[in-house]
Amino acid sequence: MSIKAGEAGKEFRVHKNLICDQSPYFERAFNGGFTEGQSGQVVLQDTQEYALRIVLTWLYTGRLEYVPAAEGSDLPTALTLSDHERYAARGATTTEEEEERLNEECAKQKNNDPKTWLWSILLDLYIFGDRYDMIRLRRTLIDIAIAKDAISSITPSNNTIRCAFANLASNSPMRQFLIDHCAFNRIIHDSDDDRTLPTEFLCGMLRRLTCRNPSKLCKSCHKIARYQVPKISTHLKAVMAYSKGEDIAPYHVDACIYHEHADDAERHDCSASKQPTPDSP
Repeated sequence: MSIKAGEAGKEFRVHKNLICDQSPYFERAFNGGFTEGQSGQVVLQDTQEYALRIVLTWLYTGRLEYVPAAEGSDLPTALTLSDHERYAARGATTTEEEEERLNEECAKQKNNDPKTWLWSILLDLYIFGDRYDMIRLRRTLIDIAIAKDAISSITPSNNTIRCAFANLASNSPMRQFLIDHCAFNRIIHDSDDDRTLPTEFLCGMLRRLTCRNPSKLCKSCHKIARYQVPKISTHLKAVMAYSKGEDIAPYHVDACIYHEHADDAERHDCSASKQPTPDSP
């Protein structure tokens, strides 16, 4: 079977069983009696070639890495340009500060180390996994985002946040992760750019920051924030209780908050697989 990123994009050959096993979307497209199944080709609109290349490499190797199409076509040059073009096409602007930060991040990127990639790249891949129903890819990208948080306090740009909230459902785990990550790593300023961030994002950050309120400042208010603020899931309350009052990001307590599991048994196995073994340092 073949997949293309847009009508004029490069054609990639892929084993049908491999991609159908990871994506109900492609399983229906290739095996559901649709035109794609008869022609043996799917054209993915609004998908960039680099993202498709990374996803297909992941399907075959189990690793997220960028394999350049040609020597010298690496992440800093191949993806930064597309990042600027993408946001310019949407009418968004990039401030000088964001431009400088973006260039610094680009210089640190490594093709085979996704936690060094730009947030916009990770979000593009997550949106791909969401759009084409690839749950294992989404879980992998959540883990990479948490690993990225551990090595850098740099947060996604406002444009990247807007892109994520425009393309992901309101109950998306990645949306919640972005809220929590930014609540622990950035300050919202009274600027025109920050004021135009998605309302759901700003309200989410406010709830998360309220829950961070140290109990020593106001025990009664802190208790209300931690256990009675609306729209905080039961699972998240449990994790907050598990943190025992420490000011710690939820994803450093339990990454499975942001995973999607079929049932409690799968969640238990996933959580257990991330616990250090007795022989671990």
